[in-house]
Amino acid sequence: MPRRVIGGLILSMALAAGASSGGASVAAGGATPSPQALGALQESLASEPQIRLTGSFGSREIERPVLDSAGVGSANWLSRGRRALFLSADAPPVAVPRRIPWREISEVQVGHTMTGRGALIGTLCSAFICTTMLLWALDRPPSSELPALGLVIAPIVVGPIVGAEIGRSHGHWRTVYPPPNPSSDP
Repeated sequence: MPRRVIGGLILSMALAAGASSGGASVAAGGATPSPQALGALQESLASEPQIRLTGSFGSREIERPVLDSAGVGSANWLSRGRRALFLSADAPPVAVPRRIPWREISEVQVGHTMTGRGALIGTLCSAFICTTMLLWALDRPPSSELPALGLVIAPIVVGPIVGAEIGRSHGHWRTVYPPPNPSSDP
């Protein structure tokens, strides 16, 4: 019994040491960039329609990024446009998402998701499935065609949606902040 207790203590201390060293790397990456680095980062991200931030909050994709010394936000959050055609006096105001402060950000990445390609692949796969099912339905007696046609139509709708969701979860991203360490490249 004492061996299990000692083993549990050693394991918990090892896990605590690993968690504290992992937290230190996030905090080191979360420093506010210098004014020169911030200016260079703003210039390099000016043409990017979307960025991905990673940090203590997880991972978040932001369209039309706006960077300043306080953190990262989105131009979409600032320009809300017309919210409704008719707005009553007692309607609650629309909550604007808060800027993500630099202390919470460990990486800024640029790139894109594969949503369009995933939707295209889903459409092509569903077209293949629909064609196969349609040919199968035509070989059946006429009384059983109606349920089979319903099964043929369903993949046409579901395929692009599933493909887009799978594509959205994959993408090509490269880190721009903090700058990659040149000594770590092979």
